[in-house]
Amino acid sequence: MIKKIIFMILVLPSLVFSYDIYFYVAASMTKPAKEVVQKFNIQSKDDQVILITGGSGQLLNKIVFSKKGDIYLPASKSFKEKAEKAGIVLETTNFLYQTPVFGLSKSGENKIKSFEDLAFKKVRIALGNPKTMALGRIYENIKAKMPENLVSGIDKNMAVLAVNVSQIVNYLKTNSVDAGIIFDSVARVNDFKYINFPDGYAVKDVASINLLKFSKNVDKTKSFISFLIKNKDIFKKYGFEVIEK
Repeated sequence: MIKKIIFMILVLPSLVFSYDIYFYVAASMTKPAKEVVQKFNIQSKDDQVILITGGSGQLLNKIVFSKKGDIYLPASKSFKEKAEKAGIVLETTNFLYQTPVFGLSKSGENKIKSFEDLAFKKVRIALGNPKTMALGRIYENIKAKMPENLVSGIDKNMAVLAVNVSQIVNYLKTNSVDAGIIFDSVARVNDFKYINFPDGYAVKDVASINLLKFSKNVDKTKSFISFLIKNKDIFKKYGFEVIEK
């Protein structure tokens, strides 16, 4: 009996205090997020972070339907606002600036020299599904500023509507398309040349860290959020523009 009590005393602290933090991150930030999570998990004695990546819309649907998750880091303000409307955000912290561009594949580098070439040359373009990925929503807003001939030209050249940015990166790497909408940070990470949107249509979006109401341990989740912000240089290393406080 005494041995049983001693065993319970030794084991119970790990059962009570260990916690898995579910961290939902937009696919465009997978590389730096993975590095931060690995660093935290090595240093943490008890708590571990579970990284889940995908399109911002896909992730939000998973969170809402499963009612499970601690942190949501979508790629744009629009999905953060959607999460707020759903009533699942406790706190939010602006973290990154995100600038959309058109990344070029090796085949695209030979064909596309200007933004107008995307519309007026015979090229294959990957755009994003606005229901599942932030870049899809962002491009919908950009289109509202663009002349009709550019919009219709790019739409005509659309070869695929991707679910998330990882798909577009793969299409570019395999020369399945000539150009694809991505963030400038994603272009730098993957060593893609890219075409900027002209000044009149260019936008800079914000990616924010969102503490979710489904978290079963807010203090431990906040501790990891602090760790994430302290390690912002990892995101800088991958070409992301971190919002400095």
